[in-house]
Amino acid sequence: MKIGTRFFTLLLLGSTLLLAPPSPAETPTNDFEAAEAEEAKQEAMWRKRHQKLRDDLKAAEERSEAANLARRLMMNNDYPKGDARREVFDEEEAAKAAVETAQKALDDFPEQARKEGALPGWLR
Repeated sequence: MKIGTRFFTLLLLGSTLLLAPPSPAETPTNDFEAAEAEEAKQEAMWRKRHQKLRDDLKAAEERSEAANLARRLMMNNDYPKGDARREVFDEEEAAKAAVETAQKALDDFPEQARKEGALPGWLR
């Protein structure tokens, strides 16, 4: 009877090992899936950064247009005077500088992304 029990135990143990699905760490597709997930995460991060730079440029251009309009209205109406007038000119200069800064950041971004390993298609 002992032999039969031992045989049954070994058989049961063997069949459990053979029938058990491989652990997730052992399956080769998990490495591939993990790499794909990481790549998708990286792509989303680069796209988000690129979109933020485009949004920053758009906001700077809108600010510049508003400042330019304010200056033209001020010049046409000859109002305001004094310090308020200087503030309009200062705002227009600051807005132009913001556009230049944002444009430079957007222009430099593809090279920076390339150096950090981003694929070119991610920046479209």
